[in-house]
Order: sequence, then C-alpha cells, then structure tokens
Amino acid sequence: MEITGWLTLAAVIVALGLGLSSLIQTHRLQKRERRERLLNEIIEWAVDVAKCRFEDKSTPSFQNSMQTLISIHRFLTGISDNLERQQRRGTYISKISSIFGKNMNTAVVRLMKVVQDYIDVLDKAMYEEENILTGQVKLSDEEIERMDVFPKKIQNISKPLDESINKVIEEATKIKTKDIG
Repeated sequence: MEITGWLTLAAVIVALGLGLSSLIQTHRLQKRERRERLLNEIIEWAVDVAKCRFEDKSTPSFQNSMQTLISIHRFLTGISDNLERQQRRGTYISKISSIFGKNMNTAVVRLMKVVQDYIDVLDKAMYEEENILTGQVKLSDEEIERMDVFPKKIQNISKPLDESINKVIEEATKIKTKDIG
C-alpha cells in the first residue's frame, strides 16, 4: 500500500473516531436534557398542586347566607376538581419520579396521598353543604352563618400539603444540582 492509501485510511479512522465521539457526546447531552425536562415536569406538577390549595381569604362572601353557602360550595367543587386532575397527572409523575431514585419517588407518592386526603376532606364538606342546599338538612340563616363552612380539617391539611409540595421541589432541586456538578 502506498503512502496515499495509508493517509486515506488514517483520515477515515480519524473521521470515524470523531464521528463516534460526537455521537456519544450528543447521546449524553440528550440524556441530560431529558432528565432536566422530566425534573421540570415534576416541579411544575408540584407547583400546580400548590395552586389548587384552599386559602380562606380567596373565598367569596355575600349578604345572604344561602348565597354564600352556594358560592362556597361551587368554590370547593372547583378546588376538588382541580386536585383530582392533578391526582390523575400524579400517576404519570409517580412513574417518572422512580427514574430519579427512592427519595424523589417517596416524596411524589407522599404528595399524592396528601392530595387524596385533601380531596376526601373537601368531598365530605361538600356533601354536608349539599344536604343543606337540597333541603335534606334544615338550618336557619343564623345557623348557616355560624356553621363552620370551612372545616378545620381543610385548614389543618394545608400544612401537610405544603410540606409535601416543598419536599418534592426540594428533591428535584437536589437532583438538578447534583446533575450540574
């Protein structure tokens, strides 16, 4: 083989090496970007759950106690519906969180459980309100006004919900920080 043949062979080998190196680097970059995208999706889900939570100051109020009760019932129904959507989305999030290890998956599963507890408390409160609104339970306007339309259980479950949301975001941030370093 002449020198030109050897140079051509060497050039082909170098080109293949560079191509393979580029391919490996591209694969690593795609894998890192996919992890980043999935972590962002987990964080976005946790933030969306946080947006659904009950805040006493955001409830409407009217002069008539029955109008107030109707409005509050609609308000709680909206919160419950939003949380149920996030619960269904959480099933997918739970599957992808397992990619990132036990701590992340545990945080997501815990948040899903707290969301379900929250939905259960809201459903119970709405059931009691429905009984009043449909006339199955008779209360005077004064009794309705004194009634705890936002049971303490709703307010009490807000803390575990916030803690679980923060834990999911914290775990995702730890993984992102570790991936960068």
